[in-house]
Amino acid sequence: MSQRGIVASLSLLAILLVAGIVHIASLLVLPRVAPDDAFARLAAVTPEGSVSVLARGGSAKAALPGRDPSLATAVCRYDLDRGPLRVSAALGDEAFVALTLHSRSGVAFYGLNDRSGNEGRLELVVMTGAQLDEARSRDAADAPVRDVRVAAPQPQGFVMFDVLPRIGGEVEARRALASMSCRVEHAP
Repeated sequence: MSQRGIVASLSLLAILLVAGIVHIASLLVLPRVAPDDAFARLAAVTPEGSVSVLARGGSAKAALPGRDPSLATAVCRYDLDRGPLRVSAALGDEAFVALTLHSRSGVAFYGLNDRSGNEGRLELVVMTGAQLDEARSRDAADAPVRDVRVAAPQPQGFVMFDVLPRIGGEVEARRALASMSCRVEHAP
């Protein structure tokens, strides 16, 4: 192979390498810099600190496109700078219920389903790491902690409630979503 052929081959290899690096970097960075991420779309349809029922996943109006249309979904946006968030849902026998916590960037970091319920309820408290440390320092040594406490990786995020009703159980799904609540707890 001539020197010219070697230079051409190395140039082509360098171009392909740079193109590959740029491609991979753009795939990794794009979700973080896109202005129309899941959190931004939810901000347009639900106020912070309240539960809003979303249009079904197959709907053209869906805030979160691509979701399973058989799921009834509600969301609650939060900002832990205002205080810890208590999340609660009543459970019935008529449907599967799942609750997932998502960071501001849309990454799911914690989840529960109806099998995790206690006395017919799913309940947990979402906190920052500092709020969790403060709550632990207030805990009495001899009293058991009854709350499920979850430290969020970012102060902003959203809670997603999913209900998969039995066939024909749309009324039960709506009732289950209506029982869900998110409220900021202020420190004593």
